Amino acid sequence: MGKYYRSNYDGQDRQRFVRQAIADKDKAALETLLKIEEGRWFIARLLKNEGLTTSAFTGNSATFFNEGRRSVVVDIYANIKRLLGVQGIRQLHSAQEELMEFEEKALKLAEAKEADDGQ
Repeated sequence: MGKYYRSNYDGQDRQRFVRQAIADKDKAALETLLKIEEGRWFIARLLKNEGLTTSAFTGNSATFFNEGRRSVVVDIYANIKRLLGVQGIRQLHSAQEELMEFEEKALKLAEAKEADDGQ
């Protein structure tokens, strides 16, 4: 066991190693999510539903709750940007575009159904 002991290996080195291992795993997970349709859907819905691009301010105590939800997706967005760079942001924008297209198609189908039901 003594041959594995490094006298210059301290607590900071261990913490740095653990942080890097976690970042590597986070990067791999985000890459996987953004490569598959279901993963892109999940990320895009999460960012939209939790208010990434909207204001959390309500004028009352609900602001604190909303900002807590929003801060989670701000961190996810920051991790995509930091770990995957420009390519990750492009993939995220593609995911958001796919979501918007789906929502538009669903709305048109709902409107057509309403029109059919009304006649």
